[in-house]
Amino acid sequence: MNNKSVFPAILFASTAVFIIILNVWLRSPQDNYSVLSLSIILLFSRNNMNYGAQLMFFAAAVLFTGVLLFPLKQITPLIALIAVIQYASVYLLTMPFLSHIAGIEERKAGLGENKRLLEAGKQDSLDGAMLKDDLLEKQIKDIRSLYDAAKELGSSLNHDETMELTTAVLKKIIRNNFKISPDDITFMIIFKKEYEYYIAQSFGYDEESIRDNEKTFVNAILKSVGKSQEYIYIQDTSKIPGDAGLTMELNKCVIYIPFYVKNKLLGVLFISGSKINMFDEKQIESIRMLSNQIAISLEKVHLYEEVEKLSETDSLTGLYVHRYFQDKLENEIKRTQRYGGTLSLVLGDIDHFKVINDTYGHLAGDYILKTIAVILKNHTSIMDSVARYGGEEFVIILPDTDKEKAHAKAVKIRKEIEKYPFKYKEIQIKITMSMGVAAYPLDADARRTLIDKADKALYRAKEEGRNRVIRAE
Repeated sequence: MNNKSVFPAILFASTAVFIIILNVWLRSPQDNYSVLSLSIILLFSRNNMNYGAQLMFFAAAVLFTGVLLFPLKQITPLIALIAVIQYASVYLLTMPFLSHIAGIEERKAGLGENKRLLEAGKQDSLDGAMLKDDLLEKQIKDIRSLYDAAKELGSSLNHDETMELTTAVLKKIIRNNFKISPDDITFMIIFKKEYEYYIAQSFGYDEESIRDNEKTFVNAILKSVGKSQEYIYIQDTSKIPGDAGLTMELNKCVIYIPFYVKNKLLGVLFISGSKINMFDEKQIESIRMLSNQIAISLEKVHLYEEVEKLSETDSLTGLYVHRYFQDKLENEIKRTQRYGGTLSLVLGDIDHFKVINDTYGHLAGDYILKTIAVILKNHTSIMDSVARYGGEEFVIILPDTDKEKAHAKAVKIRKEIEKYPFKYKEIQIKITMSMGVAAYPLDADARRTLIDKADKALYRAKEEGRNRVIRAE
């Protein structure tokens, strides 16, 4: 018996007891009809009883009718018969209604289950929507980070500053967006300047190793990229042959992303990770998008530097002008401070140039200046910087070169100038040059003092007879 049948059961029992007491007390036949009220109670009760409870109540009704009829003689046989017939009628006539009610209850239970399923589905949908919102929010955050990074990269027109910004942005994206520790990542940025590729920036590598093996690293990276304009992702480097000097402890997976602008390879971003298959597709796509911006920024810097170069080169000799030399020397000193090593400076002056101008004319002097500029450029590397210091003076910046090597190179240039057959309008002109060599940080701790040391060494060369190279003391 469920909770719904408790009240009808109490009502039925109370009514039955009341009828018995009433009939015993009154002992009057006119109260015989009160037993018929049991059928009304039964009709009311059936809606809330299960099948077993209904049978029990009908049996109880018949029993009470019998009790009232036979032992106490309080009701007539006709009334008892009518009561039994009424009980049976109530039972039979209410069966369709009860069946309908049972169907309603079943549908109600089904609706309850559907409601539960809908609530569960609603919660699942809500959880899914929240998950999508979180993913969308993360994507928006990542896109915003990339946008901010691109904006930051586009703020500089200086090559070295752009490289430093690129390194900072890459570290920030890897740490914040990819949730990868910088300790698990190394990368190099290979960049083309004029006619040669070099390592513009690196992270996670030993600087001494970079300095000693720069050409090996650059050649290996360029060889791996080949002519591909798309990124190359090698998920497991153990499955491929070693990359000539690049197979280091951290290189479990590598990414090569070339910087192309108008089918011109400006450089390559090389990233390696400490775990196999460290990067997923979205991370690769983010790096590729960022690399496009890096390429655009590098191209912008390159074009800007080309324009600057036009204003920073001497129209007669094609060498850098004095202002450019000063800026370049300052930057090279800062670079040497940051990475270590030695920087050398060679300052040269054409011997007796005023006499040559006075004797052969200024056009002959121009010819000699242009010819010496060619000799200087032919005997220096792409990493060296040759400038016209002023008048008949020239200066050479030699990065990563100690004083002894710089002195040897200057002696070689001096000899080339001495033996060169200068000829102007069929007139053979003998030309020599005196030079002074100074090194940073051995001889000086700043740009001005370094120039002063080289200038004093040049002055000594002039005093000691010209056509010679003197090292700073």
